[in-house]
Amino acid sequence: MNGSVRVVNAEPVVGGLPTYGWSTGLHVEPDGRISGGSGMLKEPSEGAAYPVVGAAKALAELNEDSKGTGPIGIGGCATPVPNGEATGAGKPGAGEVPGAGKPGTEEVPGAGKPTGEEVPPCHAIVDPAVPVEVPVTGAVFGLAAQDVSGERLLVPAWLFTADPADAAPYTVVRTAVEDRYLAPPASTPPPSSGEGTAPARQIQSYEAGDGGRKLTVAFWGGVCSTYEVTAEETPERVALRIEETPTEPGRMCVAMAVEVVKTVDLDAPLGSRPVVDAASGETVPRR
Repeated sequence: MNGSVRVVNAEPVVGGLPTYGWSTGLHVEPDGRISGGSGMLKEPSEGAAYPVVGAAKALAELNEDSKGTGPIGIGGCATPVPNGEATGAGKPGAGEVPGAGKPGTEEVPGAGKPTGEEVPPCHAIVDPAVPVEVPVTGAVFGLAAQDVSGERLLVPAWLFTADPADAAPYTVVRTAVEDRYLAPPASTPPPSSGEGTAPARQIQSYEAGDGGRKLTVAFWGGVCSTYEVTAEETPERVALRIEETPTEPGRMCVAMAVEVVKTVDLDAPLGSRPVVDAASGETVPRR
């Protein structure tokens, strides 16, 4: 960072298991002085024990989920008996993480067409993305960070190493707890001005620089979105708001948390004004 500051990230071992998404990052100056950092420093307390699934079953479930819901389009080919069969993505093999389903086509039968007139094939209106299969070269049982009922927890998970041919290897996380012990995902209600539970603070911490005119903020995000942070300034406070933009709207995404660090420019130096999270109204701690 800034040409001279080094960032050291550490993933702790908890209960003898490796962790993912529970890292601590430290900013180290050229003289070895620690100038900043963020992450999970408190030792987590042990929770309940649950039965888990093996790596093969977890990978099979991951492959199945990555198929999506299939081609989605408007209308279609009205025909009582199709004389062609829709083509789809091949069955995922062990050790591979498939991408979205392959777009399919279906032919319209010739019954009822005018003599001598060719009827063109009917093409489904679908996402034209080419399916991608990535080999899985490793699997390690560990603990992954997940948000559960507004609280960040470490849950048993399989950490798969995906190794694409044209890019660096990366980790894909699959919760290892048996399905019958998992609650269904809760729908997120729209913001309301009425009574109810306030949203959790999104921004974890901030650091002021350039005489208080720049704020470097840290928060948790996903791997399938880009993020921007805006500042709403008043003489009494500075409210920071996260704006999330999905990179591929409507496509499935691996539920994997990553730490995001962004810099915001202020119109006036921060001074003694508190920094708050605009979503929750809570004060953001300084690093």
